Amino acid sequence: MPLPSPAPSAALPAPRLAVHRSRHLMAPFRVLRPGSFALARRILDEDPHAVPMAGGLDLVNRMKTGGGPATVVWLGGIPGADAIARAGDELVLGATCRHDQLAQSPLVRAAFPDLAAVWASLANIRIRSQGSLVGNLMAEVPAYEAAGLLMAIGATVSVLLPGGHEAALPVTALGDAAGAALPLPGLVTALRIPLPGPERMRRLIYDRSLRPALAVALSLDVTAGVIGSARAVLGGCHPRPLVRTLPVEGMAPHALPRDARALAEAVFGDLPPPTVAWAGEADYRPRMAPLLLSRLLQAAAR
Repeated sequence: MPLPSPAPSAALPAPRLAVHRSRHLMAPFRVLRPGSFALARRILDEDPHAVPMAGGLDLVNRMKTGGGPATVVWLGGIPGADAIARAGDELVLGATCRHDQLAQSPLVRAAFPDLAAVWASLANIRIRSQGSLVGNLMAEVPAYEAAGLLMAIGATVSVLLPGGHEAALPVTALGDAAGAALPLPGLVTALRIPLPGPERMRRLIYDRSLRPALAVALSLDVTAGVIGSARAVLGGCHPRPLVRTLPVEGMAPHALPRDARALAEAVFGDLPPPTVAWAGEADYRPRMAPLLLSRLLQAAAR
């Protein structure tokens, strides 16, 4: 027996679909391809609305909303802009160096194994293959990880200031003691990462298990079996990561587990209230930061 036909009903409006941002919303723009950083700097000086692009992930996503610059200065055509080289006691990474280039570089793996291992754990292969370290650093997204890791290891940026003057700035200069973001007044041409000398070992240990709520990095310099300096960095809670120095100079790494929680509580005991929105309990991140750091201190002893 056939089923009865449904009674006619009033037409319903078509449902709104949740879709990815479309490139069809992108406003017209032009792309300039300078052959040198000096020429890129002159273009930026002459056009205050122009924006440099390295990997382009964040910039293109912003442009898909209908905003974004009218002029994009693509740095990918500059010879050597993505190169990784060693210059004395530093690693020098060009401004368009991708995350996966760093993670897979034989030079980085030999000179700073912990750095390569940590970078291989970030994001996914698509992002690591396309996104650049400098773009990640300059995006000013609190959940991004390059700034905190680079701060932990004392990295600096080489920049061309307006007018073409060169300067070197520590990555820590991109934020203040309360985690507020500070502007970088120049075009980044390279990242410079200090390397340990022949008698010194550098450790970089990272816990990103609670991202995007927070992440903690620990960097140690060890000479002749004792710690010369140590930094802990907390990311995800403020526009820029917070850097703290650990009072462990002269201590042997194997002694770190003793009172690790007390040390971590002391290091992160004066944290300013988180300013990045969080859907969980208000005290969750201040409570978990010392816990993650204490785990890293224990891992550093192994």
